[in-house]
Amino acid sequence: RVARCGEASWVGFSLEQPDSMNQDGVGAVIDVWVDGISQRRWVTAGSTSMFVGQDPQAHFGLGMGGTLERVDIRWPDGREDTIEDLEPNRWHHLIRR
Repeated sequence: RVARCGEASWVGFSLEQPDSMNQDGVGAVIDVWVDGISQRRWVTAGSTSMFVGQDPQAHFGLGMGGTLERVDIRWPDGREDTIEDLEPNRWHHLIRR
């Protein structure tokens, strides 16, 4: 997977829920905190248009020189996880435990 963000930092996520009918975590909410400010993405898939689909991954632009502080995930079943010390400029595959 290639992300084209120029020189700005970015981070991307794919989610996995083992032993679930919803393996990709569709419906999860991901909040990324950078320098005290959050960005939010909802994990979605599918579409309302014929022959169009949406990848269940989340991509965040972090700007120039921002510090990725933490990532908060609210899984579809309501469980919440906080992850710290993730590297920017790469994709992370996060598995619900």
